[in-house]
Amino acid sequence: DSNNKQAQEELQVITTIQTKYNKADDLLQRLYTPDNNISRDDVLVVANNIEWIAKKCVAWTDIQVLQAQVLWSLGHSQQALELTDKLLKQEGTTELSSRLHNLRATIFTAMGDSEQAIGHLRTVLAHERDNERAVKLFAQLRTFLESKAVADQYYKSKKYDDALVQYEIAMKLSPSPNYLAKLHFNRACTHASLGRHDLSIADCNESIRLNPEYIKAYMRRAASLRELPMDREARYESAIEDYKVARQLSKTKRQSREIKLKLRETKWVLAELLKKNNVQKMQRRHTAPMMVSPDCSPSLSYLRKSAPQLQMSKSNDASEVTMSPRSRTSSASSWNAINPRSRTSSASSWNALDILGA
Repeated sequence: DSNNKQAQEELQVITTIQTKYNKADDLLQRLYTPDNNISRDDVLVVANNIEWIAKKCVAWTDIQVLQAQVLWSLGHSQQALELTDKLLKQEGTTELSSRLHNLRATIFTAMGDSEQAIGHLRTVLAHERDNERAVKLFAQLRTFLESKAVADQYYKSKKYDDALVQYEIAMKLSPSPNYLAKLHFNRACTHASLGRHDLSIADCNESIRLNPEYIKAYMRRAASLRELPMDREARYESAIEDYKVARQLSKTKRQSREIKLKLRETKWVLAELLKKNNVQKMQRRHTAPMMVSPDCSPSLSYLRKSAPQLQMSKSNDASEVTMSPRSRTSSASSWNAINPRSRTSSASSWNALDILGA
């Protein structure tokens, strides 16, 4: 009835709900496509629209599915999993089960849990063999996992060069950043086995960038830092910081205990390095050559230090030894007779000593 104002308002609300829902669903479906160019701000706009719809249609399951997709796209994976699990257990969601299983498979793939992801995909394909999204993701996961398995086998067989090549291939097939972080960690271990600890650290850096909570990457980087020969003190200090972060992220007591032992060992080695360096500095300080001022020669410096002792010896000789004038003369003449050239030099030497002694 065109004259019924309330009916017109309700129709307008329904039309608005349908429009907002279609736009939100279209944008969220595009999230599954590569290079979608969808920004976080776009998702936040959709989230506000979905929240508005949810208030109008409390029991509408379709809008709850969109809410789960928004949660995942904004990085709240655990909340999205909880909501989808709740919806799968509810009655009357059979027609949405494939969509929910696909969403959960996508979330588990992003988290790096291939076993859970493949389980949900198999559930979808058991009822819908032609489900495009499930077929595509399943094929991508299978190809990636096969490539990764080959690389892992090369590593276990100590064919490290072959493993490096295969890990590079698997990286190009990685379906999510978490899987890529694992591949960088595996390649870091391979570089470390070849003694290339600088390359191992570079891969660990990339692994941590992709997954800042990857404990193994922190542990591997700390171990490689300890192996580098240059700037050992600084390297050990960096390794200690990595062990501290890993310990904070540890989720089990056993893991925390293992990290604690590594941290304690690294601190002890650093303390020994510092102690050894301090001893070497003290030794260099004590064995440093004596510096002579430029205005005097070493021999003159020696005379300056020894003159008071020599003068004291001269005076002691004069007081202790008593000689008659004749014996002095004969003694002096005897010395001069023995060494005539020393008369002048001897006198001049004593003059120099007297001057210095004064």
